[in-house]
Amino acid sequence: METPSTPAPKRILVIRWKCIGDVLFTLPATEMLRENYPDAEITYFVSRENRFLMEGFDAVDQVWTLDRNALRGRGFARELLSLAGLVLRLRRTRFSLVVDFQGYGETAWLTRWSGAPVRLGFTHRASRRPAYTRSFDLAHHRHTAELYTSGLAETGLRLPAAANRFRLDQRHDADARRYLADHRIPSGQALVYLQPFGSDAARCWPLDRYLTLAQLLRERGATVLFGAGPDERKKLAGAAAAGFHVIDGLPRMTDIGLLGMADLVVGGETGFLHLAAALGRRTIMPGTSGSVWPYGHPDWRITSPDDRLTGIPVERIWREAEIALAEATQRPRP
Repeated sequence: METPSTPAPKRILVIRWKCIGDVLFTLPATEMLRENYPDAEITYFVSRENRFLMEGFDAVDQVWTLDRNALRGRGFARELLSLAGLVLRLRRTRFSLVVDFQGYGETAWLTRWSGAPVRLGFTHRASRRPAYTRSFDLAHHRHTAELYTSGLAETGLRLPAAANRFRLDQRHDADARRYLADHRIPSGQALVYLQPFGSDAARCWPLDRYLTLAQLLRERGATVLFGAGPDERKKLAGAAAAGFHVIDGLPRMTDIGLLGMADLVVGGETGFLHLAAALGRRTIMPGTSGSVWPYGHPDWRITSPDDRLTGIPVERIWREAEIALAEATQRPRP
């Protein structure tokens, strides 16, 4: 990307608004930008509800946010004023390079409006490509994070050796350890975090199988935690009645701290599972051939011969969990 006529960028804007997993898929590419342009100032533009993820993006210097939900609700006028100010700021900042990983019509327009001499875009829509100086197609047979890094590599950038690293601040790790101590959850045993739910119920392994898996894990001597969002905790009444710990009302970053302590995380195609992989944790994803596997580990996605989630028996996940926990005993605990 750097040529005699195009010097190294001084100010870089990265755009990806949503969702948790998709924002995380930009982590290797963002690290790639930092590795290749160590002196550049990198700004990340993300939706407000996902701003917490930026705590783990070491490469990012500044964060811009937008509340897209407010633009559709009661906060419309206030957020519209905020957006207008941001649009002016976008132009005045004079970015050298903008990378639009979102590919929406709005983000394509903002990328073009920035006036940056180099504008890279990842989009399915041919109508949006004129906004970019170079655009990249999104092929479904590859991992999204690989599409992003390979696109940047086509411009001449090199990929760092360890690019998928979500940094967890020590205070969140300490909060997670305090939570375990306060709830008298043993710390000397293998710790397994189960995440049965996701935004799309059709992509979730049946809950009763998670409960059976949890019982097998407990019989093996592991400590099992069930994670869930506020709207899903009632569904875990059976898990709580069986004596399993259901994480309830934790700050988001403390919950992530628990993920970072786990020896194994089992869950569907959710942002939290991809976050666990970025924290360096061993994961197992019951999925289908269409599920986006944990980055760098396609073998951690478990499918059935008929490619249905209901076709994956508990025994298959249990065998994989036994292997994973045996491997965990060979590694130091975080």
